[in-house]
Amino acid sequence: MKILIIEDNASVRQLIVMALDFMDCEVFEAVNGRSGLDQYTEHKPDVVLLDVMLPGGLDGLEVCKAIRADTSHRCKILMLSAKAQLVDQFDGLMAGADEYIAKPFSVTELLAKLQILNDKA
Repeated sequence: MKILIIEDNASVRQLIVMALDFMDCEVFEAVNGRSGLDQYTEHKPDVVLLDVMLPGGLDGLEVCKAIRADTSHRCKILMLSAKAQLVDQFDGLMAGADEYIAKPFSVTELLAKLQILNDKA
């Protein structure tokens, strides 16, 4: 499985990468929305772990919509965000996310959601 992490916080990215060591996957990383879309186009991941609040002009909701607009490749999108209100989760799901996890999150929850997404593929 190929997983793309689009997250501007280096500590959160590092935590996710360490958690993914338990899974058989290839991991790619991006620090903002624009580089995330470039990585998506280049690697065609199976799953995108996507922060909502990103620097550089494209937020996670816009990135999610852009990925969903690409009809040449389908992937699962799991949004990770400190924006944890019900309306924020609704916005993420309406943008095209398959799952939404509020920060701070547990590694166990992240791995369980990834397993569920992988099983649905």
